[in-house]
Amino acid sequence: MNLFFLGASGFVGRHALARARAAGHAAWGTRTRPAADDLIPFDLRRDRLAPILERLPRDPNQPSFGILCASIRQIDQCRQDPAASRAVNCTGTIAALTDFARADFTPVFLSTSYVFSGATGNYTEADPPAPVCEYGRQKLEVEQWLTTHHPQALILRLDKIVGAARAEAHLFSEWQTWLAAGRPLVCIANQTFSPTDVEDIGCSMLLACERRLAGIWHTANPEPFTRAGLARQFCAQMGHPANVIEKPLSAFDFADPRPLNTRLDAARFIRATGQRYTPMAATIAAFRQSPARQPPG
Repeated sequence: MNLFFLGASGFVGRHALARARAAGHAAWGTRTRPAADDLIPFDLRRDRLAPILERLPRDPNQPSFGILCASIRQIDQCRQDPAASRAVNCTGTIAALTDFARADFTPVFLSTSYVFSGATGNYTEADPPAPVCEYGRQKLEVEQWLTTHHPQALILRLDKIVGAARAEAHLFSEWQTWLAAGRPLVCIANQTFSPTDVEDIGCSMLLACERRLAGIWHTANPEPFTRAGLARQFCAQMGHPANVIEKPLSAFDFADPRPLNTRLDAARFIRATGQRYTPMAATIAAFRQSPARQPPG
């Protein structure tokens, strides 16, 4: 396959690009800022993909997929500066997806469980979206645009993504930093989600593209956790006392609300692809064995 990852320097995109190349696929990626690697500089706010895609040495006998991993994911930032976040998450994203389709790359869009209200959880693809925050509304807008204009496109909804590397920025590395500093792990009470290993997301992308899936699909670990429950398991496996504090959502000074239950039902995706998800106990165990993050400079 020919795979182009827009946003390959981010947490998800970086792992997905590496997995695609390891599997022997022709794969390219972008980053926002120039750097000493083979990623192509690209800014969703001002650049267009068409001239880049035209120059790629792709195999015309292989299917091509354009995978959009880049976005502004900070929930409060989207609410506090909706114009700037929409310029990336909606306007720039739709322009990039349009360029993919015109260049005969099947568009692949990474969406989010935040398109749901969080009132019930265990959401299937048939459940009606009802976002309660600006980030979720922006993602839903792109979903709806794709469904209308490019029904052959693939939309993968994700929930909380974690990883096994201490050197990367994600929930577990944040928790480890807090524990090392003697800080408690403060969690939203009764927040439930489907924490999923980032390597599994890269696998999901390849499986979905190989099987030419189209439309909306949920890919998430079927093992649900409350945030506090996952924090306690993390402490136990890391050998720390369970210094976990739960507070109601109203106690947090958020600019935009968070949905309380974002658990996704991935049964349909599992049936279609045979995807196997990594248990959180295994991801935490690998995290415990990974090298510590090096201080800057």
